[in-house]
Amino acid sequence: MINTTYKYYIPIILLIVSAFILLQSPLAPFANKMVYNDSAIYIYSAKEILKGKLMYKEIFDHKGPMLYVINIIGLWILKGNLTGIWLVELFFLFITSLYIFKTARFFVDDKVAVISSIYLLFTLPPLISHGNIPEEYALPFMAVSGYILTGYITKQRVMKYLDVLLVSVCFSMTFLLRPNLVPLWTGFAVVILFSLIRERKYKDIFTYSSLVITGVVLTVLPFLLYALKNKILSDAIFCIWKFNMAYSNHTLTKIMQAAYKSTEDINKTYLTMLLLIYVWYLVLNFKREGNKLLHAVVIINIVLTMFISCGFGWFFVHYAVAYVPVVCVAVVLCFSIIAKYGKGIIFPLGVMLILTFQALVVQYTSIVDAYVPKPGISSVTNFIKDATKEGDTIAIVGNDSRFYFMSGRSSCSKYHYLNPLLDVAAYNSLIRGEFCADLIKNKPKLIVVHTQYGMSGCIAEIIGKDYNPSTQLRNGSMVIYLLK
Repeated sequence: MINTTYKYYIPIILLIVSAFILLQSPLAPFANKMVYNDSAIYIYSAKEILKGKLMYKEIFDHKGPMLYVINIIGLWILKGNLTGIWLVELFFLFITSLYIFKTARFFVDDKVAVISSIYLLFTLPPLISHGNIPEEYALPFMAVSGYILTGYITKQRVMKYLDVLLVSVCFSMTFLLRPNLVPLWTGFAVVILFSLIRERKYKDIFTYSSLVITGVVLTVLPFLLYALKNKILSDAIFCIWKFNMAYSNHTLTKIMQAAYKSTEDINKTYLTMLLLIYVWYLVLNFKREGNKLLHAVVIINIVLTMFISCGFGWFFVHYAVAYVPVVCVAVVLCFSIIAKYGKGIIFPLGVMLILTFQALVVQYTSIVDAYVPKPGISSVTNFIKDATKEGDTIAIVGNDSRFYFMSGRSSCSKYHYLNPLLDVAAYNSLIRGEFCADLIKNKPKLIVVHTQYGMSGCIAEIIGKDYNPSTQLRNGSMVIYLLK
């Protein structure tokens, strides 16, 4: 058993690296705050909840409730300043890095553990899509659980009842962020259950199962009570379950294509090469390897993550963030092999920098993008402020919820964005019909139409009848219509 204590300055190093990674976020201190589509949806939803609106019933989105709670906490920290959300991101990523490091210390010394942890952090710049995404917030829950369960399976630490409860809470929190981010727990659960059955430890199975159920109930119950009290349970089920199932494209071919695409994206830091080295090591040393159960977990979790993280048949680059805690043990083993070929820290550090060079180039361009002014967006925001007054509602045909909170205006409809909602054939008519009814009833003072999405059906009819295109603002990507 390796001594898992570490130098006091290592958390400081990990905090600095975490902050550097998150400088690509538009929410970072002194950044332009011009967030991208998904982040804008979550921020607007959180702001409207703080105004008293009900999630899912009065604000539509199809992510888990924990995501909006996190954004609400971020807004509360700095009294509405968006940098508060960035501080939450930093806290989450720092905890992730710390527990990845602590897991690495089960196997290697401080130096190799730090290098392995920094490498895994440097896989993120091409993947986190400028931050404030569910996969990013799931990382600490995955890392903490990985640390506890890895310690248990390698017999490096005793798993106490509180540990099992904490793992269950982490699982539940992740499930409430995004259900298909849970493969890490699945692999561990299968292998640990198999091990306990083989050792006839039926009492432990009962005890652990009871604690897991308790953790799930304790985590889910507040959300369930909130939904029942506010009579939004059916709305939540529709948004989170029914809509997502209709949105999914889970044919076997699509899932295979998405799984392959995920390996392309993580390979920007040559992670697939390290995973091949890991597999090669296991093949050559299988008989001598003392942690066979742990390596079984790692392989199972990598395969499950590859397919379940993109199980809806779609693949967006940020889905690959889920790999980071899953491959921790594999990466640590690879860097321990690399460290044997050179004395001291220089050789593994040099290898790490070479492997992550492409990701660091991406990081540089992302940081520049987060800090440069964007006059096109600013001009639209200022136009909305000038053309409307506080308390007026507006509408956006397309997907750009940032214009709501940047201008201080609310949507006239719970559908504050329409794409890709209207791409879901099963609910196209329902969503379009409800949105048009809101346009007629609430008469927003201004409508922004993204030209890449266009408008059709009742939306086009209402705009053509009741609105005039503005001639004061020229923007090639959108047209602004003013109420007659």
